[in-house]
Amino acid sequence: MLQKFKKLLATPRLLSTRISPAYSTSYVQRLSFTNLEQKAKYERILQLLSYGEISVGAMDFRGAWSKYQEALQLSEDTFGGEEAETALSLHKLGDLYQIEGKFSKSFDLYTRALNILKKFETNHQNKNLIASLEKSIGLLFKHTENYPKAMNYLLESAQFWSELDEYDHALQSLRFLQEMVDKKLILDPHVIAEICEFCGDIYTRVGELDLAKENLNKALQLKTEKNSGVTYALLGFLALKENEMQKALDYLSKGIHLCLKSKDKNLLILARSFATLGCINEANRDYEKALENFTASYNLFMEISDGQEDVKSVKVLTDMGNIYFYQDKLEKALECFEKSAKIAETTEINDSDFLSTLCNNLATLYTRLERNDEASQYLKKAISLKEEEDSASDQDILDLGHLYRKLGIIHANTLKFQEAKICFEKSFEAYNLILGEFDIESQTTMTLLLEVKNRLKDLQKIETI
Repeated sequence: MLQKFKKLLATPRLLSTRISPAYSTSYVQRLSFTNLEQKAKYERILQLLSYGEISVGAMDFRGAWSKYQEALQLSEDTFGGEEAETALSLHKLGDLYQIEGKFSKSFDLYTRALNILKKFETNHQNKNLIASLEKSIGLLFKHTENYPKAMNYLLESAQFWSELDEYDHALQSLRFLQEMVDKKLILDPHVIAEICEFCGDIYTRVGELDLAKENLNKALQLKTEKNSGVTYALLGFLALKENEMQKALDYLSKGIHLCLKSKDKNLLILARSFATLGCINEANRDYEKALENFTASYNLFMEISDGQEDVKSVKVLTDMGNIYFYQDKLEKALECFEKSAKIAETTEINDSDFLSTLCNNLATLYTRLERNDEASQYLKKAISLKEEEDSASDQDILDLGHLYRKLGIIHANTLKFQEAKICFEKSFEAYNLILGEFDIESQTTMTLLLEVKNRLKDLQKIETI
């Protein structure tokens, strides 16, 4: 029985991934308050901002102005003039003035809000607020026919949202830029190519592959061969999405070659390209080459972030840990995984699927090292992350089935049969719901469940003797 249990824990398993949920510009999260009165005022500010949005939707601009003005006053009185709630109230009032055509007043309010938020730019939430604000400023300059500034702010907002994986919002800003291109308001071929590349990249990420191909091919037509490194790399990402492995390898290799020769190297594209090559190498079980490419990617991400670990470098570090695991270099794998987990605790990483996968892989490694207490701890974290998600896809439910079964196996191996029984029951419930009771996963889990139940019966017999 123990050997059977251990076999199912043999290798790390990547769980499902999902695009992050859309961001609401009315969201401001404050985690600490000096007293209950301050908390009540904070909740009132959010309520006023929400009521103001409803009034705008109903075309009641006078009512919206009243709500936003009250929210601004309450924010300044409660938290001061340099906090996110104040900036958001200023932003909302600026939007109203823009609707009314009072562009000078609108710009003044936007500028005040942006100056506040940029003091806390590293905060994930404030980056979202900055992106939304820069989109509003971009539209303001578009309405006043200052197209160069409109373009700069819209590109900035799209870039912020792209970095935060808020792709739907990035596309909103990019579509305004595409509209300006279509109306011949942007004529510089280099800028148009940049916009097309950006659109192609985001469309690839969200699975709109035909639109991605259309934009990237247009970018390729606008560029000279020696300046096309970024475009070829993006075409490589697209080919991989289309499961055209050889084409992806060809495009990525050419893209990396051209980017490295370019005077202005795009380090981010290079880092992503090396990481993608590493994933292809891993799929082909060319682990030495995969490790080489993941290491190159990690070093580039660290260079981009001035030596500070961030979400991208942590994810590549985890990929490196996987490769070391496959090579049976368990101590090096553990070093990568534990470092990733430690950084994840102090870095604002909102990708619950990645965190769940990291916890799952750490649990697998600890099991191999016969450190069952730590394995159980990380499996429980992985399960908690999965269960906290607002909506569960079929894959999420299957992932939960897998995690519960692994936890049940560890409990069984440490003779905690009652805990194992509960885990196997939850695992079977998940597999049965999606795959049906006759699927191999369901049947395997049921076999484990029956064995644990038999062990419990044996224990009961011993107790009564």
